[in-house]
Amino acid sequence: QGAVIHYTLRKGSAPAEEALISGSLLTDAGGTAGAVIALPGEAGFYVLELWVGNTRLRRELQVVNEPTTITITAPAPIVAGSGEQTVVIALLDAAGQPVAGPVPVDVSASRGLLSLPPDQRADAGAGAQPAAALRAVAQDGSLALAWLPGTGAGPGQFRVESGTRSAVAGFAIEPGAVAMLQVAQLASTHFVAAKMITVTLDAQLADRYGNSAGASAGQAFYAWRSAGDDTVYSATTTTGAMRYALPLPLLRTEPVTV
Repeated sequence: QGAVIHYTLRKGSAPAEEALISGSLLTDAGGTAGAVIALPGEAGFYVLELWVGNTRLRRELQVVNEPTTITITAPAPIVAGSGEQTVVIALLDAAGQPVAGPVPVDVSASRGLLSLPPDQRADAGAGAQPAAALRAVAQDGSLALAWLPGTGAGPGQFRVESGTRSAVAGFAIEPGAVAMLQVAQLASTHFVAAKMITVTLDAQLADRYGNSAGASAGQAFYAWRSAGDDTVYSATTTTGAMRYALPLPLLRTEPVTV
């Protein structure tokens, strides 16, 4: 003969006698039973209790309102190595109004690290550490996350999921101010008869983190001095990159800062 399992469902803050749903189930010979319990349509926390004799089981459930639209607002422009930025996420219903109540949200960034809002970090434990992906809770349709872009330049995107809805927003991290010249290739060809040497230089302007500065770098000037006669040879670029064939006397040469 099977056992009788009793159950109740009530609001999390309501006393046990104010059950919204109650009933009983009869287990089969194997001691199992199943039932479909329709949860209330109102968002909030609920408590499901089951018991057989003096044995009780309690489970907390959360009913949330699912958004119809998710919007993501990120700062722009963003420069590599920038400090902490704020990313704002809005959850809207079909009428374009903020979704009421707490709603779990999964957020990820293809570049940089995200952090929970200060009021949610205490409850997150180890999950409070900055990460590329995290779960947070939007309150009344709004969530603001801290984002540290990092030092790498390039395109990326944020992705937000809540219930069956998702949204993405692209961003671009731009190189910082020009801070160095990266030499990709420095090759030479020796012409003995002419007593000359041709130096081919492939170089690229970069910021302090090594990101290619590209066309936004502006004009730059480069110069080399012959170690023998102090003759200065120079080239100018306006594109952030340069390839220059330079005839020099057959003497040791060295780059100089101008």
